[in-house]
Amino acid sequence: MDKNEAIIRYALQHRELDDLKVWLLNGGSIKDYFASHKQNIKLNLNQSTFSVTAKDAEKIVEKMMPVAFSKQDLMHLYFRLSEEKQMEWYPKVFPYYPDAIKVKEKPSSEEILEAVKRNHYLTIPRSFYDILSDVDLAECLFVNDYLMLKMPKERWNPTLAVLFSQRLADNGAYYDRICVPEGCQNEMYWKNLCKADGFYYRILPEKYQYILSEDLVLHTLQHSKSFIGTYHLFEVIPERLKTTKVSLLCCLKHFAAIRYLPKKYQCDRFYEVLSDHGQNSFLNEIDLKTISKDMFIKCIQRMKGNFDGKIPLNYWDEDMAVIVAGHIHTLKLIPKKWQTKNVFKSFLLKNGAKIDQIPFNMIDEDLCLAAMESNSFAALKHIPDEMKTDSFWEKVIKRGLFYKVSDLPEKYQVEAWKPEKCRSLSDIPEEIRDEDHVLDYLKALKHIIPIDFKDFQTQKICDYIMEQAENLNAKLWILKEIKPKFRRKLDMREVLTKCKGAVFIPGLTPDELKENLAVFPENILFVPDWYEEIKIPEKYFEPGQQLTLSDLLNYGKCSQSTKRRK
Repeated sequence: MDKNEAIIRYALQHRELDDLKVWLLNGGSIKDYFASHKQNIKLNLNQSTFSVTAKDAEKIVEKMMPVAFSKQDLMHLYFRLSEEKQMEWYPKVFPYYPDAIKVKEKPSSEEILEAVKRNHYLTIPRSFYDILSDVDLAECLFVNDYLMLKMPKERWNPTLAVLFSQRLADNGAYYDRICVPEGCQNEMYWKNLCKADGFYYRILPEKYQYILSEDLVLHTLQHSKSFIGTYHLFEVIPERLKTTKVSLLCCLKHFAAIRYLPKKYQCDRFYEVLSDHGQNSFLNEIDLKTISKDMFIKCIQRMKGNFDGKIPLNYWDEDMAVIVAGHIHTLKLIPKKWQTKNVFKSFLLKNGAKIDQIPFNMIDEDLCLAAMESNSFAALKHIPDEMKTDSFWEKVIKRGLFYKVSDLPEKYQVEAWKPEKCRSLSDIPEEIRDEDHVLDYLKALKHIIPIDFKDFQTQKICDYIMEQAENLNAKLWILKEIKPKFRRKLDMREVLTKCKGAVFIPGLTPDELKENLAVFPENILFVPDWYEEIKIPEKYFEPGQQLTLSDLLNYGKCSQSTKRRK
């Protein structure tokens, strides 16, 4: 195989000659194609441009006949074929390419539904809506709500509307593209929508308000997948339906629902139940005058997020300030009177990166260490240089309060080195950057290839990294990074004979190139110029991956007979 032939074969395999494929699939001849396309065949690969004259291309393609086509080719080019060929190959393409259904004038309702299920973004012709049964259309609309925008209004009817709303209710789903004509909306339709999502309570027509009940609300809360829907529901339902059970469920499911909590429930007893069930974010939404100091402390200590509410003045003391400091993002929320060292320490243990919020004259070694304990990576940038004494660094090292070894002054790095405190090979101090320490680092962090791997390679290290490769692609990637002298022959043989991209491994020998080209002869396009004189075998398609045009036409029959044999 010469380069011209490799160019044509590569182009055919990679959609560069789609026009030719369409021509052949439509029954055209090679001679007629090139007679009507008198131009060079160009191919851009790997930042190089290859070109073959139309005359040479004709000879090469004629020699290749019958040209091999993949199933992917047929699906990709299907809509460029003649109407006759589209209908001929529809049964073979449809299982892989649902869009092919569009070529049929009257597909069955089941075919349309199957196509929509397999492609959730499929658009169908307007005429197909009349073919679909109400049951199948309801399912189609549920799978692909975009179909509603194209659906003729006259296709809607009360039965279809109920069937569709029932699918929403069964799945606790919310759709924002519902455009059901008002005349098709009945009681059951709205009941199903309310079951599906709490938002629909907001838009429930006045004439259907009578359907609201505690059972309906509880069903929505228990089955709807939407959290924000719970907030909408609790905002608009009548006070009579805000029972203890409903109120608790709403406030547990969405913390902000407590904004609409009846006054009779705004008390410690209700707040304690929420807190015992892990819901403490409600503190940011309530009037803190409705909660006692003791209950507030209990809830805020359990709180996982930040608190940004306004605490009553009579609640404040140093103990309260220390507790609150561990749950806020800025010291501005704490009155100046109560901003003590203990408060600062509590704040820094949660917000180490914000040590710059501490008054400079209050910063000492203890506060700096607290900041390092919280976020050593970010805190170190803001700690004043005068605080970085020998005593400070000794305590940082002893307590392991550093992100990586290279963050420490050079004189402490060897003493402080630990494999888990490295993020790259350069984090290993130069004095101990040997084979054993590199392996300890790789094993501790389970790195396959560090960023700076090329700077330090030995046979033992390269062997270890290759052992960690989980698949063939990982092996190929690693071998591209390993220096030629550390590559094992068995690893190279496996990759060269199974990976087409192995031709791009740097520093391949002539024998290694020959091994790759024996399986992937089209790679002749990527080998160095000095390799052109070597003969390439004629085999060019991997077994089982390509079908001839004849095979493709009989594909469906073969598949069916195979199934019968099984």
